[in-house]
Amino acid sequence: MQRRKGPDENRVVRTAKTDASTPAVGGRIAKNSTQGAIWMLNRDVNSRFEDWLLNPRETLDFEVKQWLDLADVEHQGLVAKALIALENHGGGFLLFGYMDQDGILVPDPKRPATLEPYLTDAVNAIVKKRAEPVFQVETTLQRHPHTGEEFPLVRGAGTSRVP
Repeated sequence: MQRRKGPDENRVVRTAKTDASTPAVGGRIAKNSTQGAIWMLNRDVNSRFEDWLLNPRETLDFEVKQWLDLADVEHQGLVAKALIALENHGGGFLLFGYMDQDGILVPDPKRPATLEPYLTDAVNAIVKKRAEPVFQVETTLQRHPHTGEEFPLVRGAGTSRVP
């Protein structure tokens, strides 16, 4: 796991080694127009993440949940239901750690001691157990631009196809 510097510093990502022709996720140096487009897209997406953390609102492709006990089967069901809805919509994001306070989504003060249950492997285990067909999700930890706290953002690609 590595922390990004500069405009991408609010992301914690797991990256694999790449050869010189493959841009790293969130990469800075573009050797051709395709890599430049990828870098601009990543910058745009990171900006969108920052907006979500500062002023989150639910849409068809963006769900928000308060901190949950992901060992609890009912809470696992809530997560699976939200991710299945996003997958059926064509993809989207699930942000954890915000609660509704008088109609406004604000950071939930009941922060867990560890974010381990919200990481990719743990959330994929919930999906595998509760979704048919199974699909993959990916979690990134997004740093709040004002508080510095990290919030799990789960991305579903929306690539499932049922005949």
